[in-house]
Amino acid sequence: VKPHGPSHDEAVFGDLFQFAVDLITLQRKQPTQDEIEMLLAEIFAVCKRTSVAADLKNSLAVFDAVIMYADVPDISFPTLLDVLCSIHASVKPLSGPTSRVVRNLAKSRRQAEMVNTLHKFLRDSCAIEQSRNLNVLRGTLYVFSDFVRAYGQDGIPELPFDQLMESLHVIAQKDDSRVDADLLDLCLNILEGDYVRVALERDWMAFANLLKLCSRRLVDESVPSPTSATSPQLKPTYDETKSYILANLIRIASVLESQWEQLNREQKQHAVRFLTNIYQHIEPPQAELILHSMR
Repeated sequence: VKPHGPSHDEAVFGDLFQFAVDLITLQRKQPTQDEIEMLLAEIFAVCKRTSVAADLKNSLAVFDAVIMYADVPDISFPTLLDVLCSIHASVKPLSGPTSRVVRNLAKSRRQAEMVNTLHKFLRDSCAIEQSRNLNVLRGTLYVFSDFVRAYGQDGIPELPFDQLMESLHVIAQKDDSRVDADLLDLCLNILEGDYVRVALERDWMAFANLLKLCSRRLVDESVPSPTSATSPQLKPTYDETKSYILANLIRIASVLESQWEQLNREQKQHAVRFLTNIYQHIEPPQAELILHSMR
């Protein structure tokens, strides 16, 4: 007699997931679209109910099998993207497996639809009727970061810089510290990788405006601190996010300094606007760039 309990149930659940993966990857006859649709619907329900990392990891394995060996049904695609974004933002230990599934989906025939849907997630993020979970919106930023970091690799979408900036400006209006931190992380990825070649070919007004907007919590001292709330539990979260924002701002300023000679005159002017905005947190060589621009 097998013992029953959480560990036994999890093992049985894991076996069911593995059976689903084998059914998709090993069978000579592929499951029909209706069968895949039913399978995905059940797994979507599991993902929305559970916070168990093992269940979510197993779900990712099924998603990957469908993407690589079958095809995502039309009706399942928006929910799949929604669930992937949510997992990406909410379960940090699964960031690697989630990124792999995201990249594989981006390399599929769904690439254009995927990118357009992600942009729509962000552009609808501040609409009155918007009901999408914040984790989905933050996960969308993580997916764009995945694309930016993998820029130039086979099958990875080429993101138009101006379109990306437009979408990022919309979600920045949410005025949420976690979103600001995620946006700055994405901006840092833009500057540090091969995607910077795309950015250097475009106007930087919107880019600098976005950087300034996301640094508001360190610049605008008139903004009431959430730590003044009656609940003391808010303080650690706020401080941690604020520290992360500051760390990214410092790194962005450093990267701008190192790439200064690659910037054209207008880009330097916009970069100086950003550096001036965070002057209290920059190093002397970066302050020199501001002074030099005034001569």
